[in-house]
Amino acid sequence: MIDTLSIARRYYSFPSNSLGKIARHLGISVVGEHRAFGDVRITKEVFEYFLLDLERRGIRIKRLKDMLKLQGGPIVFEKSNELVLPPVIEEAIRAKGKLQIKYLSAYTETTSTRIIEPLEVNLSGSYTYLLAFCHLRKEKCSFRLDRILEVKTIS
Repeated sequence: MIDTLSIARRYYSFPSNSLGKIARHLGISVVGEHRAFGDVRITKEVFEYFLLDLERRGIRIKRLKDMLKLQGGPIVFEKSNELVLPPVIEEAIRAKGKLQIKYLSAYTETTSTRIIEPLEVNLSGSYTYLLAFCHLRKEKCSFRLDRILEVKTIS
């Protein structure tokens, strides 16, 4: 991840480091500011300006490693230990409700539609599993959360 704000703070002295104000200062159009696509375009143009300007100043940027140095190194996010479930699954566990899921099998790479009653959630390695009673198999089954493609409540 490249952070244009870190680059702006390290190499420039803009009156303000907000994206829109930097862009205006550099003569970059801010049409669409504060909209997802508009901000992406503005950020891209600011970043491209920084690359050209810094190369003109003699700072060589040939590889990703060089770009990371520009901002003072890679950006590291703290890993959260908090488990966040989709609300529909969380509610089904709490209310002992039923869900219909579309599930992608790890073994056959096919999908199946199942009616399940979620019981609990477990972490194993880097995966989160939903333990549920599966009405198709008529037994408790584990479903890897990232393989659940669709989920909806059943009355």
